[in-house]
Amino acid sequence: MNLFNRLVMILIAAILVVVGGFLVAGTSEWLPPEMFARAPLLARLVRSLHDLPGMTTFYTALGGMVGFAGGAVLLWLELRSPRFSRQILLGRDRLGIVTVSVNGLRRLAVHALRDIEGVDQVTSQARIGRNGIQFRCRIVVDPDASSTELAAEVRQRLIEAVKRHTGKQVAGIDVQTQIGVPEVVQKALR
Repeated sequence: MNLFNRLVMILIAAILVVVGGFLVAGTSEWLPPEMFARAPLLARLVRSLHDLPGMTTFYTALGGMVGFAGGAVLLWLELRSPRFSRQILLGRDRLGIVTVSVNGLRRLAVHALRDIEGVDQVTSQARIGRNGIQFRCRIVVDPDASSTELAAEVRQRLIEAVKRHTGKQVAGIDVQTQIGVPEVVQKALR
């Protein structure tokens, strides 16, 4: 998420926390109206929260708690460091560092898998987790090919390519296969 979107989400989360906390404190009478002597609008709002009839006070407090909790969780999610890094460090020496991007790993997977016989199309996602590099590959296979055999070959080739390119181990490879439609049928459908 880019910086502007993160700032907007942080602002929304902060507003939810403040408004939710104000509603909870106002309905539970933790905030007396006299506390806002210099802000008559807020004093009137707190007084009206105190004077809500029947179960409306309960529901207002419940809504405030939900808003406060949701805002706090959203704020925590936006302010924490990203769980998955966009770069993986391959090496560091006195001349500098060597990294590979997640997008580069995705392209490596597509490059390594696209010439497997029986595979028509490959798309992949890569992410760097705590345990290592994880891939999710979606392949379109020929109707005559064996999905289980192709999945095993996909995993083997991808492990070898990543090991050769980065020197790192692969933590997991999820392969989703889809039976492709022969080109003759595709042309007829157009």
